[in-house]
Amino acid sequence: MKISRDNYSFIGIGVILMNTLLDIKDLYVNAGEKQILKGLNLQVNKGEIHALIGENESGKSTLTSCMTGI
Repeated sequence: MKISRDNYSFIGIGVILMNTLLDIKDLYVNAGEKQILKGLNLQVNKGEIHALIGENESGKSTLTSCMTGI
């Protein structure tokens, strides 16, 4: 798993492009026996706007918590 934000790689080693603000690759998150996020990939570049939309219990809050370190 690699999470990068603001051109700084927090986990893993890789090349981050200067226009990449957020780069998440192959993110898996479990809560006990329940798998919440299964291989999520997300890249946000400068000037882009993204929204998290989904059903209840689909992992939106979990992804936000992972990105913010909560």
